[in-house]
Amino acid sequence: MNEKTQYLLVGSGRTHKHFCHYLSLLGIPFRTWNRRESIESFNQLKKEATHILLLISDSALNDFAKEFTRDFKGVVVQMSGALEIPGTISAHPLMSFSSDLYELSEDQEIPFVMTANKELHEVLPGLPNRSYKIKPEQKAYYHALCVLSGNFTTLLWSKMDHGMQQLGLPSYVVHPYLKRVSQNLIQNPEKALTGPLARKDLATVLANDEALDNDNFQKIYRSFVEVFFPEAAAKLEDR
Repeated sequence: MNEKTQYLLVGSGRTHKHFCHYLSLLGIPFRTWNRRESIESFNQLKKEATHILLLISDSALNDFAKEFTRDFKGVVVQMSGALEIPGTISAHPLMSFSSDLYELSEDQEIPFVMTANKELHEVLPGLPNRSYKIKPEQKAYYHALCVLSGNFTTLLWSKMDHGMQQLGLPSYVVHPYLKRVSQNLIQNPEKALTGPLARKDLATVLANDEALDNDNFQKIYRSFVEVFFPEAAAKLEDR
């Protein structure tokens, strides 16, 4: 990394918190600013920065970049997984950021998905992470996949946790199961699916559906059946 590199991180949420922590672990100097502070202080920090990282919500990203970074002569990086913003370079960290901070080794494993024809070390000097390229027009689909696989599984697994507690079981009873599901997906995604959908077990699918009567998640169950076991979908509609 060039000794003259000076990062300015804009934001105050989880991603901002994680990147402040990560840069600190790497020993990379940076300054921070958030929108509760004065624009005058931002403009002063901007004069000293070589790289601005926009770690703010998608709803505010375009207007902020257009109004406050258009005259910036350095590199402006935004980390939205969904948006392409004129005048910025898109580098999305493919990671779920919880309220807990991560170890350096885990941060270093985070892959970045970029739309610019550049390498990550050119855009974010000092970061050793790997990067991969997609076309700008592919970004919306890319982000939809992230939401399906990350956000939706979190909702499903949270439902399982809550349901098990309603049955009088401790939440940790599901941990070995969930760990194995994750490991199977990583090790052999083509053969990871198990259970009645994989077996085309109509009787079990119908029994599951009946057990979910008066539960909003019955709609979700049926949606998966429709996609992965369409022969059973008509039977569910007849119930």
